Amino acid sequence: MLSLKTKFIAITLLGLLVSPAFGSVAPALSGPLGFKDWKISRVAEAKANLEKLQFELDPNLPTAQAKAQVQSAKVPGRVQKIVRADSRITQAQTNLEIAQELSAHDYFVLYLSQLKSEADIQEAAKRLDPSEVAEIMIGIKKQLSSEAPSETIPLGSPTPGQKTSRFP
Repeated sequence: MLSLKTKFIAITLLGLLVSPAFGSVAPALSGPLGFKDWKISRVAEAKANLEKLQFELDPNLPTAQAKAQVQSAKVPGRVQKIVRADSRITQAQTNLEIAQELSAHDYFVLYLSQLKSEADIQEAAKRLDPSEVAEIMIGIKKQLSSEAPSETIPLGSPTPGQKTSRFP
């Protein structure tokens, strides 16, 4: 089963493909985002989405009380609409938790990889502190080592000296 972080990354990448503005810089900020600013924007976006869903559930209810109402609505016999709203809010809460745990490696995979110009990448790199650069490099190293080809002979390959029609 996929971890929540993996699901979030997949959903985020899908969002990048569908909406080019998702990974873009907020209008108030100039140039590419550093890791900390990017993470703050992802958390703010997840919070805004959660608050929007809570407001849709009950516009007269203050945001802090919306979660309590959803929890109390989990009684058998309630309308299916409440269950759907509850699952959407639960997903939004999960997305917020995941956004709060985003790492510098996630920043590299989800944000920096989407930048097109070398100048933008250089500007973003200037905004990273050494620990963030190290985290990105460690993540890349782990990914490269997990993709290293194995030294075993693949199934269906001829053994040395064996002749086949595919391998004369």
